[in-house]
Amino acid sequence: MDKKLFGLNLRKIRLEKGITLPALADKMGITNPYLSDIERGNRTPNAKICEKVFSCLNLTNQEKRMLLDAAALYSDTLPYDVVAYLLENKDLLENIKKEMMENNYSYKLNL
Repeated sequence: MDKKLFGLNLRKIRLEKGITLPALADKMGITNPYLSDIERGNRTPNAKICEKVFSCLNLTNQEKRMLLDAAALYSDTLPYDVVAYLLENKDLLENIKKEMMENNYSYKLNL
């Protein structure tokens, strides 16, 4: 997982939505330093954190895809818990796959 790229994209989306880091951390139920570490690429977000990000920021499918693309961009596989999250959320996975095919993206997703 490219955690730096994930964090940069998360920060970009958060700022575009006009939400402060403390406000998002509070809404997600995590500490400011923890979220800051994710945004700076010092921590790897797990599926639970990804789910909270999606929910608390009310992300569009395109924004979700941008974050998941970042998570997978420089690795051959996604972390197991992120794969499990995607498998539990078939609609999101199908939308991502459709957009990837439309835009000629290709990734290895080892399940």
